[in-house]
Amino acid sequence: MIVKDKGDIKEIQNFLHQNWQKNHIISKQKKVFNWLHYNKHEKKYNFFIFKYNKKIISFLGIIKNSKFSKKLKKRETIWLTNWVAKKKSILGVGLKLLDYAIKNLRYFKIGTVGCNDRLKNIYENFGFATGKLIQHYIINTKIKNYKIIKYKKNKLNINSNIKINKELSLSIVKKINFNSFQKNKINFINVFDKDENYFREKYIKNPFYKYMIYKFEKNNKLVGYYFTRECFYRNRKCLRIIEFFGNINYIFSSSFLFEKIIELNDYEFVDMYLYGINKNKSLFVKNELKKDIIIPNYFEPFVKKNITLNFAILKKKNTKFYLFRGDCDQDR
Repeated sequence: MIVKDKGDIKEIQNFLHQNWQKNHIISKQKKVFNWLHYNKHEKKYNFFIFKYNKKIISFLGIIKNSKFSKKLKKRETIWLTNWVAKKKSILGVGLKLLDYAIKNLRYFKIGTVGCNDRLKNIYENFGFATGKLIQHYIINTKIKNYKIIKYKKNKLNINSNIKINKELSLSIVKKINFNSFQKNKINFINVFDKDENYFREKYIKNPFYKYMIYKFEKNNKLVGYYFTRECFYRNRKCLRIIEFFGNINYIFSSSFLFEKIIELNDYEFVDMYLYGINKNKSLFVKNELKKDIIIPNYFEPFVKKNITLNFAILKKKNTKFYLFRGDCDQDR
């Protein structure tokens, strides 16, 4: 029996605790569970559970971009998270739940970010396009001893021919105003399938994390916004670019400005995960996932490893798309 959007949350949390990860924040705190899966516009939870003999044997979390902005329902993006089947349960019960979701949800695109290789192969069998987000980073070379990253100076291939463009500027702002994009506003919304309310509700009003927003300008005209967050470990810190909205062709052009920011704030590095654009010449370096340089991604708990973020996306139309670390549930 499939039950949609209903169920005792405590029962679901116990199921996740026993069959997914013990004492995970999702299974321990209802406030976090609600943040991900309760849709205030629909006034209901967004998830699927599969029950047998009145007991949960499979769970699939649903996060809709429209939960942050009703206007996005026209080009709905749906993220699939925490896809879990009970150990030693009915064969294929998880696959049935995924198949049900694909066939019964209304979406412009549906997918996930952060799946392991085994699940990525399963998504491929369902017709999803798959790949991985690429991590790009700038290291603060002024620091003598690093606690967060692993870095050997002679191993880092830095582009030293970057010219400083005085027309470009970055500044921290507390508010966002997409009307400043003028005629490009609608085009950017259609490119990213996100709007001003999405970013305001997800980041500015986030109850768990404090985000810093950098306004990116060229000759005092808005180019884009970077949504960022500080992460800490052993009295050290770094700056993570979680999402970007604006002219995607300029996303790497700010590299010399971010280099100044990490030096002024004593960050060990700044980074971003991105899919959908090839890197132009900049100070951002592609993480080649080698042992000589480690740029961690996980801080809760901290894991000193390079992390690959796989993705799987199914779209109604074969159009270009962009993915960031903030997509799906990757920045919870």
